[in-house]
Amino acid sequence: LLWCTPCYIEPIQMRVYLNYLFEKEFGREKIAAMIYHLAKLQASMGVKIICQKYGYAESIKEKFDLLNLNIGQFELLGYGSFKKELTDFKKNLFIYSSESAYAKSYSSQFKSQKFSVDYFISGLWAGCIEAIIEKEVTCLETKCVASGSKLCEFVTKETKSWDKDAIKNSKFLFDPKLTKQIISDLKVFFVR
Repeated sequence: LLWCTPCYIEPIQMRVYLNYLFEKEFGREKIAAMIYHLAKLQASMGVKIICQKYGYAESIKEKFDLLNLNIGQFELLGYGSFKKELTDFKKNLFIYSSESAYAKSYSSQFKSQKFSVDYFISGLWAGCIEAIIEKEVTCLETKCVASGSKLCEFVTKETKSWDKDAIKNSKFLFDPKLTKQIISDLKVFFVR
């Protein structure tokens, strides 16, 4: 149990292969959006559970501490070690980098990709930060080990502040109809 939630550990290669099969069967963009929003919901619920149990973070320092606690959980669960590149609560801009174990495994199994693959980690960042700052955010992986970068880079900021190029290149995360349907489906499953 982690925070009174049943968890299990699986080899990262199995998660990579399963996601790869889903991508082939249903299309990368749809699967990426589903994985992203599932992780976003999971992280948001996790932050809310911690806040209910230990109190809400109100000051910038408390929010920073809550963010650090969640980074520790990401690392504990095997998503990699994250380096803070920028944490700005005034501008609501958060940039973290990592040698993602998922991206390394993906590229070793399926060679270098032309796209980022850490949809789940991006969703975790978005859900965690959105729950902390209480504003709608989107996290994009702007660099990825699976596409040849030395590190994966995750940029999270308010959804409304992303430029048109970012939206065009990751339209599946910004599609309001798809997003609404996925979130609706997930809430029925998770929130009872």
